[in-house]
Amino acid sequence: MPHIRLEYTDNIFVDELNILFKDVQNILIKIAEVKSENCKSRAISLDSSEINSDGKNARFVHLEINILEGRTTEIKKQIGKESLNLLKSHFNNDMNEDLIQHSVEIREMKHSGYFTSNTL
Repeated sequence: MPHIRLEYTDNIFVDELNILFKDVQNILIKIAEVKSENCKSRAISLDSSEINSDGKNARFVHLEINILEGRTTEIKKQIGKESLNLLKSHFNNDMNEDLIQHSVEIREMKHSGYFTSNTL
């Protein structure tokens, strides 16, 4: 635990996802004291998406972080802010391209509803 999922439109060049995931894990280790070996990360390229209907080349990256319940609001805010800054640094807006929308969502999972064989 935690689960890290990156969704991005297929019109974004994604390079070195393992570095991005390691950076997100480091944020979680530092702020939420999770174990790196418990982090599960995945990326999903979206070949069908919609942001606006004006025909522009809309692009976005969305990072979802699922953590077990019990962290304070301040910890979740700090994870969200640092993760958003990280997304912005990994996915820059190119002056010749349309803007990239960046977003982060922190979700809490209930202990009673999460089951794993991982005992680390």
